[in-house]
Amino acid sequence: MAGTLYIVATPIGNLDDMPPRVAATFGAADFIAAEDTRVTMKLLNFLGLKKPMVSYYEHALQKGEAILQRIEAGESCALCSDAGMPCISDPGVYLVQRCYEQGVPVESVPCCNAAIAAVAISGIDTARFAFEGFLPVDKKERRQRLAETAKLPHTLIYYEAPHKLRQTLADLAEALGGTRRAALCRELTKLHEEVLRGTLGELIQLY
Repeated sequence: MAGTLYIVATPIGNLDDMPPRVAATFGAADFIAAEDTRVTMKLLNFLGLKKPMVSYYEHALQKGEAILQRIEAGESCALCSDAGMPCISDPGVYLVQRCYEQGVPVESVPCCNAAIAAVAISGIDTARFAFEGFLPVDKKERRQRLAETAKLPHTLIYYEAPHKLRQTLADLAEALGGTRRAALCRELTKLHEEVLRGTLGELIQLY
């Protein structure tokens, strides 16, 4: 009988946000598929757990078949990313798809999600919003994506690395207009949590 793939969310910064079910699932799983085993090891140490781990990230997708085979053989696997919910702008989605194709049970063990946490404290309308994840690196693809979303009337949520923020703000201002209201959220749930609010034009000036 096949085991189960558990999609286990982890705290996005503050380990005190750890739900009991997340900790219990890590403890019960036969092994863990982690984005970065070094990061997950710190989490397991915090919980006082020792578990076998395998790496599963964007450039190691071929390991997904080996993970699937172990689950089909009866082992249970806890899939986690470095922070937040796996499979959201994350290669874990491919493993989930393969499990469904093979009839392997998949269960969600939720925790905090950075996108939802950010939109909740942004001060921007939350009645309707769209999660856009990371913009494409290729300039042509990026312009196309921004053109597709420019006419959307609701709040847009993007992820971006700090060293790319200035250019992304400029691209957003060009596509959406410098007067579009925005919020920059960083270090959520951590000691130096910060939310900067203003127009895209004003936020560009800060960087």
